[in-house]
Amino acid sequence: MLTIACRPSSTLHWEIPENGPLFFRFELGLEDPFFMIEDVMLFESLSLALKKFRDEVWPKVKDRTLGAVLYRGTADFSSRYLWTERQLQNWKEIGEESAHLKRLFCADSFAYYFQMLSHSLPDELPIYLLLDASHTGTVAEKHQLLSSTRFEHFQVATRALPFTNGLIWSENDTFYPSEKVPHALCLPDKCPTEVLQEKMDQISQPYRVIPEARLTEDWEGVDTLHVLNNYLSEQGKRKLKGFVAAGGQIKY
Repeated sequence: MLTIACRPSSTLHWEIPENGPLFFRFELGLEDPFFMIEDVMLFESLSLALKKFRDEVWPKVKDRTLGAVLYRGTADFSSRYLWTERQLQNWKEIGEESAHLKRLFCADSFAYYFQMLSHSLPDELPIYLLLDASHTGTVAEKHQLLSSTRFEHFQVATRALPFTNGLIWSENDTFYPSEKVPHALCLPDKCPTEVLQEKMDQISQPYRVIPEARLTEDWEGVDTLHVLNNYLSEQGKRKLKGFVAAGGQIKY
């Protein structure tokens, strides 16, 4: 993994190997405690660095580049979130004090920031987020936090997240696809965490978790789908008809 220093203090002169496959990691300071997400000048500086990579480096290496990491660190963005007056006001509008909701709020902020930064990179470059789900609550809370719908514009590799449907981030910054077991749980867009956890505890077989919004994209290889019917949207219920039509079995 080749580090590309992109901080405002960086020289932006990068040594790129002339041969072999490449996998980049953009060092932007996003993992720093209390990253200034509202600093417009900082955002512009980071965007300019990424555009320099796009315009000057990418044309020379695109044929041998496998991807690039935009963020590598904890998935609990609330643990180091910079609470400005504006963000505090936005949080107060939620009207409920909860560590889990605070994690969701901060993850939404960073997901949007990551997406805005990615606009400065080539469209064809696979962009990865390496997210460590340690210390982010129960299994149900972890899956609500790291739902692929929140980070849908990226390739996400996770650590300490059981039953993922994506990539596993392991030691030495390696990552690999999770096991494609035939059982899956549909993760509703809206569902009380306690209800979701109770359902997870009842499933005895190994299973993967698929967000409701991505059912049709991700149900390949699934024979049995566990569903919390009371919390499924009408659109989700229509998708289930397609799953059954394709020979799948549903357990409500």
